[in-house]
Amino acid sequence: MRAMIALVLSCLVFTACADSPELAAIQSPGGVSTVPADPPSPTPEALPDFKGDKRFAPYVARFIREGAKQGRKLSAAAVSIRLSDLEQYGERTIGVCFRGCADCPKVLLKDSFWATASEARKRLLFDHELGHCVLQRPHRTTLLASGKPASIMYPFILDERTYREDLTRYQRELYTYRLAPAALEGLQIDICE
Repeated sequence: MRAMIALVLSCLVFTACADSPELAAIQSPGGVSTVPADPPSPTPEALPDFKGDKRFAPYVARFIREGAKQGRKLSAAAVSIRLSDLEQYGERTIGVCFRGCADCPKVLLKDSFWATASEARKRLLFDHELGHCVLQRPHRTTLLASGKPASIMYPFILDERTYREDLTRYQRELYTYRLAPAALEGLQIDICE
């Protein structure tokens, strides 16, 4: 049943994005936490090359650190990250990554989401958006045999329980999954809801 629901939801996303191939959406199926405790917040770390809003530096540092554990030497020095209302992308949009423009890469995060989201949902959104902007990852729609998404890059944000129960596998997949090489030309916009 879960697989059927996921397939239907995926079809809806692909239909919605068919008119604008440069746009990709990630839908949030709720936002209510089913897991009582949040993981601890990332601790502040010095990122001398990070030019973005310093309140996001701990999340960027964690992303870079997790990548290093998976053998990836990453830098997010060029990524601009800021809060925005994101109304022009739809009321459910919580994050947008822009690539291939003059002031790119940049990530916009919905201010009202950020103000109320659990730590796990903030980390999920950060991993997903930096997956686009730093790792150059597109959405990945593959499902596991259990019906759960195979990737944080799935076009619907993962629920917290799924993320926490399989955190190690999701982190490994985020940093090590390899796609066939493709040239990214022009503006790339990934919208996350």
